Amino acid sequence: MASYHLFAIWATAILARQIKSADAAVRAKSQMLSGILRNMPAVAFHLGEDGYMKESVGKGLNRIGITSFDSFGRNALEPALEMHEKILSPDWQEPIFYESSGLYRGKPWWFLNCLIPDHVHRKNLIGFGLDITHLKQAERRLATHNAVTSVLVEAASISGAHKQILQAICQNLHWTFGAIWETDLQSNVLRCSDIWHDPSLSLDAFIAQTHGLTFGPGVGLPGRVWKQGEPAWIVDVAQDTNFPRASAANSEGLHGGFAFPVQLGSQVVSVMEFFSREAMEPDQELLNMFMAFGKQLGQFIERKHKERRLAVHNAVANVLVEAETLTKTNSQILEAIGTALHWEIGLLWEVEASTETMRCTETWHSPSGTREDLMSQASTLSLNSGVGLAGQALKK
Repeated sequence: MASYHLFAIWATAILARQIKSADAAVRAKSQMLSGILRNMPAVAFHLGEDGYMKESVGKGLNRIGITSFDSFGRNALEPALEMHEKILSPDWQEPIFYESSGLYRGKPWWFLNCLIPDHVHRKNLIGFGLDITHLKQAERRLATHNAVTSVLVEAASISGAHKQILQAICQNLHWTFGAIWETDLQSNVLRCSDIWHDPSLSLDAFIAQTHGLTFGPGVGLPGRVWKQGEPAWIVDVAQDTNFPRASAANSEGLHGGFAFPVQLGSQVVSVMEFFSREAMEPDQELLNMFMAFGKQLGQFIERKHKERRLAVHNAVANVLVEAETLTKTNSQILEAIGTALHWEIGLLWEVEASTETMRCTETWHSPSGTREDLMSQASTLSLNSGVGLAGQALKK
């Protein structure tokens, strides 16, 4: 009997020691998880047997607009309704990964979530979400950089690259509308030369205003960028006092906007602007990237200008080398210049010494179309110095 009691005491002591050890291990793991949730941008949560969020805890809740460390009820990290059939199935065993995304106070966020069955409480599901916002933003910036670089490598002309660049930036950054404004130094204004917008949206009023307006230095978003020579961001263009298209933007659901300059050295040659359907807080890293983009695009323009000048020089030189007389080669020179520059029409005006006026003596047009009305009218005109484009060139 004494031996039996001794054995019972000994077994009880061992069991108590094991329980204490297990309890310490559980506390250690709990402390580790608590430390992760309090210091990392993460969220732990559990779903009820209906598949909806019941409670969540973690520092990551701040990113989606929940200021407390723990929260009860549903939130934006909850799995989509179409996932319920799978996660509520009695046969589900493997972890499920899914992404959540949204916007809080003008700032986008993304979470990568993992959902697993709770084998202890079978009717509940447990999950863990990790804030991957910075990773997603970096991925989008890299994708945009690669897309624009690809356009520049393959583009045959400057004008041909414009719409492709606008589209690449909008689609990779998920912005709705993009436009490019080119400088008219003679009139000291910016004019819209091209746009791209999400084809699923109707933005007729905003597009019409964009094509119809010009901006001087400091006026509107493009003018502001032109004057300052650096990128600019507007949280909500519909509320901005220096945005002449505010009414059209508001009626068609455009809010956040940013623009950046395209520069040749210190000279701004054009401005690119973009708009989203949400009011967006400034993203300084994005603006820094587009400041570098603007200089890269400026280098592309400079290279294309040099290529065009060289192409014109070579084309005209080839005509002159083979020419018998200059008169016989006038039409060939017009064609060589027009083809090299991708222009539609060329006119040669000769000066009549007796009257000091000019008459059109030769015409050329691209094979892609005819301009008979313009060329016919030109052949009947007589231009004095300073009149028309040809007259202005003579005067200078």
